[in-house]
Amino acid sequence: MSNSTVNPLSDLPPPGLNYIAAIHPSLNFILVLTPLGAALVPLVITLLFLSTPEVRKRPVFILNILACCSGICEAALNAVLETKQILYPLEPVSETLLTAVIAFAIVSPVFIDSILLFRVLAFYPPHRTPKRILFAVLLLPAVVKCGRFVAVVLYLNSFTRGSGQLPSVLLAAESTWPRNPYIMTEWSLQMVDNTYVSPCLNVFVPLS
Repeated sequence: MSNSTVNPLSDLPPPGLNYIAAIHPSLNFILVLTPLGAALVPLVITLLFLSTPEVRKRPVFILNILACCSGICEAALNAVLETKQILYPLEPVSETLLTAVIAFAIVSPVFIDSILLFRVLAFYPPHRTPKRILFAVLLLPAVVKCGRFVAVVLYLNSFTRGSGQLPSVLLAAESTWPRNPYIMTEWSLQMVDNTYVSPCLNVFVPLS
């Protein structure tokens, strides 16, 4: 009677090779995010070249440059992560690199949306705006952004304690993004945030 055993590594590709099904999601991320990040490089150069020294000192300009740099870093980190998944499928995923990619993906929108709040402050200078009006305009976006930041921190905490230890980027994404309460909360608050701040710039500012 033959004694057959199941090799847990039998489903892994031979050294130097990788399965198309495993390459496909990583390749999609590279093809989408890398051109988007690369497009931000000439944008940063154009902003720095066409702006005056006075404009470069303004907070909104500095935050816009930082937002572009954040997008470039996110695309670069994602390219490194996905390339390693394609070229070295047998090596475990770096939890630090994976957490950094996820952090850039969910923290950047909170930071970028905060730039709109500075634009609102440009039309409602604190030293010239009555406190009652300033409080009414800034209360909701400030509370919403605090809630978004808390949701992001809670998600990253749960990710690093559990899903960040999974052996695959795809498994990590599948285990955290679908119906995750923290992510769904952040997305819902983001909708409220953008829905409120955009009319502030388009309606309330002209009236002021």
